Amino acid sequence: MSLQKLVDELDGMVLAGDFAGAVERFFAPDALFIGGPEDIRHGAMEKTKSLHHFAQSVRSIDAINRHGVATATGVSYSEFTFRFTQHSGQQLIWNEVIRRRWDNNKVTEEKYFIGHPTGDPELPFGKDAQEAQTLATLEIIAETSHEEEAPAAKAKAKPKKTAKAASAADDLTKVEGIGPKINGLLNEAGISTFAQLAKADPAELKKILEAAGPRYRMHDPATWPTQSAMAAAGQWDQLKAWQAAHQAGKA
Repeated sequence: MSLQKLVDELDGMVLAGDFAGAVERFFAPDALFIGGPEDIRHGAMEKTKSLHHFAQSVRSIDAINRHGVATATGVSYSEFTFRFTQHSGQQLIWNEVIRRRWDNNKVTEEKYFIGHPTGDPELPFGKDAQEAQTLATLEIIAETSHEEEAPAAKAKAKPKKTAKAASAADDLTKVEGIGPKINGLLNEAGISTFAQLAKADPAELKKILEAAGPRYRMHDPATWPTQSAMAAAGQWDQLKAWQAAHQAGKA
């Protein structure tokens, strides 16, 4: 099967809202999913788990549009706009360029670049001799957009911690719903221990996520203080049981 046809079938499942099904069908078991240097998921199983968690966090999928697609040897690019409504009524609108690397008809790496809506149903992707240059230019633009994704969060960053303070920090990723990137965001906001997170107001945690850009607004921190209280008290068995019961995915 041609790469173009594979991409069209995969993107068709995305357009239908079957995100987890697309991962199960088209991705290698050990595929990497990259949202940034500190936002990496290892393996299709971990990605599927996070997608199920995301599905629980939204009330509706309002629209998914694919604006364009381009392929080169072993790599494809698709641009989408996603529109969701959360249970709170807040709307999420993402415009993303998704780069996928392929091997033996399976995706081995998927990377997301925050883009900007084109307002045009077709993107001016290059063809033939111009394609390589077009793809390279697209990736450079996308990388720049991704790096500038969260200026508000950077502006609110706290001064760097001393070596002594850093050594006392807890691994907040043990709380379901928190991955390495969100751990960093919380640290920058002055939250680096389970005890601090246990006392945090979920509304203030939500503000930290919203300031970091559209990729983080979907996460619900409502249970993080509860989980952190168990972790701070060393109640690891209770925490593990709670997480198993709630089946939440890390972000």
